[in-house]
Amino acid sequence: MSMFSIGLSGLNTAQSALNTTSNNISNVYTPGYNREIAQLGEGSAGSKGVQINDIERQFNRFVADQLNDAKTQSSALQAYEGQINQIDNLLADRDAGLAPLMQNFFSSLEDLSSAPSDPAARQGVVGAAQTMTAQFRSFDGYLQDMQSNVNSEIKDEIIQINNTTDQIAGLNREIALARAQSGEAPNSMLNQRDHLISELNESMDIRLNIQDGKSYNVSLPNGQPLVVGTNALKLEPVASGLDPQRTVVGYRDANGKVTELDENLIQGGQLGGLMSFRQETLDKTQNQIGQLAISLYSV
Repeated sequence: MSMFSIGLSGLNTAQSALNTTSNNISNVYTPGYNREIAQLGEGSAGSKGVQINDIERQFNRFVADQLNDAKTQSSALQAYEGQINQIDNLLADRDAGLAPLMQNFFSSLEDLSSAPSDPAARQGVVGAAQTMTAQFRSFDGYLQDMQSNVNSEIKDEIIQINNTTDQIAGLNREIALARAQSGEAPNSMLNQRDHLISELNESMDIRLNIQDGKSYNVSLPNGQPLVVGTNALKLEPVASGLDPQRTVVGYRDANGKVTELDENLIQGGQLGGLMSFRQETLDKTQNQIGQLAISLYSV
């Protein structure tokens, strides 16, 4: 091999390495992109010079799994916080919240106990009671609207999850085809698939199993599959068997049968955060407001 050919191989290799660096710079803000490094090697047998052996994607499975777990927890807490702040703003308002409402009512009762024959004191109690009744009805209406909104948001999350699992299954198919044709999958497809896994973790807690180091299989924490190779199974919003007005998550298996999932199974992510908020805070708040209203009525 001539010196000219050796020099030419060096120039071509340097150009390819510069292209890789340029691609890294241009994609620095691209969601899901992983930095690439040109792996250099000695020229093939029988020749000299240098060549590009591989464009290596800088992706660490362990780090990605840890990040996805953190995203799952963070998304759940953010969803929970966004909902619970609405209840806090409703009940803890210094002017129209529960505390000033109760304080005004009991203050009117104290005024009446001090002057039971005073018409103004009596009218004050009646007015405070009417205001409190109207406000309790307003609280109940607001909390009922929150239940409806949670139902709608659960449906939206399920649609998003199904779209994501469909895309992951599609990429499994495309990546397998690319490997069959060229022996290697394009880094861009691998980036897209890993980015979709990250997005799915933001929606709910999942389990990822990599089959033969290539195909991604996704399942629920109890092992029920969502993606198996090139096939995606569906989640569906269904009415709860215990409360038809309550939307929960159903699972459609390969035979088309839909089974209602236990609410405690759905953890993490936006979907898990919504369901945890409803179960741990919204339901209890409604019950406590109702019990308080009944106890006041009994008095």
